[in-house]
Amino acid sequence: MTTSKDRQQQAQPAPSEALVFPTTYELKVVVELDRQTGASKQEIERMLLRLKIPFSFLEVKLSSRQSYVSHSIRVTLLDKEQMDSLYRELKQIPGIKFAL
Repeated sequence: MTTSKDRQQQAQPAPSEALVFPTTYELKVVVELDRQTGASKQEIERMLLRLKIPFSFLEVKLSSRQSYVSHSIRVTLLDKEQMDSLYRELKQIPGIKFAL
């Protein structure tokens, strides 16, 4: 039988899986194609500059059905607060479907 304490322990990352800051990783941002690709890229860039997150755009890919475009961006985050701010701000940009 699984207790609520067991479920809480399962939800917690193992110490070896904990995110260590600063960290650099590849952020994927998927945007609806009905938005201009250049406009969404500019909005993402302005947001990263405002948050003072070092970044570099790596590539842009069109989905197979040509309904979405994904931006691959290398970002360096200093702490969890900066990571939380990044995802909170990404939610505010029109046309963004998701970010990983």
